[in-house]
Amino acid sequence: IDVAGLRAAITSKLNLADRDLKLSYGIDYDHEQDKQTADLYSFSNNGLKYSNTGRSYDFGPDATIKNLGVFLQGNYDLTEAFNVQAGIRHQRIESDNTAFKPTLPAIQGDITGQAVGSVAAGSVQHDKTLFNLGAVYQLNDQQQFFANFSQGFSLPDIQRVLRDVAAGYVVRSDNVDPITVNNYELGWRLHNDQGANLALTGFYNSSDKVVQFKADRSVTVADTDQRVYGVEANASVPVLEQFNVGGTLSYARGQFKDAANSWRELNALQVSPVKGTLFGEWN
Repeated sequence: IDVAGLRAAITSKLNLADRDLKLSYGIDYDHEQDKQTADLYSFSNNGLKYSNTGRSYDFGPDATIKNLGVFLQGNYDLTEAFNVQAGIRHQRIESDNTAFKPTLPAIQGDITGQAVGSVAAGSVQHDKTLFNLGAVYQLNDQQQFFANFSQGFSLPDIQRVLRDVAAGYVVRSDNVDPITVNNYELGWRLHNDQGANLALTGFYNSSDKVVQFKADRSVTVADTDQRVYGVEANASVPVLEQFNVGGTLSYARGQFKDAANSWRELNALQVSPVKGTLFGEWN
């Protein structure tokens, strides 16, 4: 994968009702080129020795992904204790892929000597307007409450999704869908004069698509709802003038809707297990 990009942003400081209003606006662009191949090996000695046959196959199509976005973000203190941030972004994603032969049929065709069909070159284009809104309330000099809503928009891994399609599949915008994610956060944090840092955050993510890995190792993007939610905590406390100890703990769960419109649990491919850390830090 080769990725290049650029971002241009301008920040303007204005005055609204005798309070500072900061606006950030600009444009960003990413250009990504992907290529994957698979080498075929033969094995002997009861599977203990592998030898490269010299045959190489497409592991999904070569793809060029262009991502363009324009954005406007604002930051404003409503009161001495209450700050709000809000923004809007318009994003356009375009993906172009070359013609290719699906991997497994190509290998089987080599073995049996049969001709294998191809998937023609195709192009996918999608665009969407996204929003975010956040607030921070200063309870006192040491504690803050915060809440945030944001949206994300991306294509699934084009090469991985197309790798297992049948010959003759037509790649176009209406059958390769992007995934939109809504993210909600609510939390509390503390930083006191003694150097203690504590934070507790709850999150809830919802999306309109589910990337599913099937038993035959193929991948599909199912048009159904998915949700992931959980809580994260972290703490750091000084025990000496230059030495801190602390830790983190995170817990998450998730479900998707099946064909019967019932919620089913996501597995560890989509949801991380419970994770805890302990650390010592010398400054």
